[in-house]
Amino acid sequence: MVALAAVLAGCGGGGGGEIAVTQAKLQPGAITLVVRNESEETARVEQVILNDAFVDFRASARTIPAGDVEAFVVLYPWIRGENYDIRLMTSSGRTVDYEIEEAA
Repeated sequence: MVALAAVLAGCGGGGGGEIAVTQAKLQPGAITLVVRNESEETARVEQVILNDAFVDFRASARTIPAGDVEAFVVLYPWIRGENYDIRLMTSSGRTVDYEIEEAA
């Protein structure tokens, strides 16, 4: 399991809330990201970008109510020891960056 700090890049317009990746878990063929909505507004994740490429992901809900947590599963054949830069883009255009160093 890997857990590193997420950074809110703050790109884009108002609304949509502020989210943070609180944890990442690596499984064969997938990376699960635990995302928390730290704002008082609902946030919606529209895209996941991994190492500068758009990737498929799954979640029971792309919309995260204020103060709630949602797991996003990124379908990706990660490689042990590699670094991964992950960016989540919300419906408001805001982005959140997260880094996995030396995947294990």
